[in-house]
Amino acid sequence: MLWVLLALIPAPGFAQETPATGSAEGAPTMAVVGGRILDGFGGPLIEDGVILISGDRIVAIGTQSEIEVPSGIPVVSTEGMTVMPGLFEMHAHLKLLGHGDYRRWHDLYGDRNVDLVMPIAAAQ
Repeated sequence: MLWVLLALIPAPGFAQETPATGSAEGAPTMAVVGGRILDGFGGPLIEDGVILISGDRIVAIGTQSEIEVPSGIPVVSTEGMTVMPGLFEMHAHLKLLGHGDYRRWHDLYGDRNVDLVMPIAAAQ
């Protein structure tokens, strides 16, 4: 679940623009509470952060002193953790599964890499 949440962090200044009780997207349905929030845009770190989520949208983000968590919604504790935008693997060699020994891998699998190994590696 946290991997999905990590990809949802908005640009800096979001907490000032969005009320803590929700927005047009609706009332919060989940809260992520207690962690250090890194926005991925160079904004200041938010310590003891709160992220309120409504469906698949963030409706408020800020510190625990700024954002009130509504009662009755699920809370994911991120104390001691850093919450940040999702990271993506942008450079992968799907022909090699688990090591970098090109010569041995080619000797073992040859042209079967494309049909046999690459689909397995891509699914990991």
